[in-house]
Amino acid sequence: MATRLNIDSFRTTGTLYFVGALLSIVLVGFIILLVAYIFQIIAFFSIQEAPQPAVGQPMSTMAPGAQAGMRFCSNCGTQMASSAVFCPKCGSRQLA
Repeated sequence: MATRLNIDSFRTTGTLYFVGALLSIVLVGFIILLVAYIFQIIAFFSIQEAPQPAVGQPMSTMAPGAQAGMRFCSNCGTQMASSAVFCPKCGSRQLA
């Protein structure tokens, strides 16, 4: 999920869950699990929604030299495959 959405907080959360699970026998492990839970909440609220285009505005415009089957992210403008659901750079959900 961290790679797909490009939000490193999810990667940190996964690592903390792993370390916390290994140390859960010791009381310190439960504290690490609590910190991982807090990071999970922070990561969840870091997800950005794609802005809605204005009425009558095209979803994406092909720039000169753009490859067929490619489009641009509606949030950051990164070129990506036309079948992509999420932008590989900013992680915003792409509309149809």
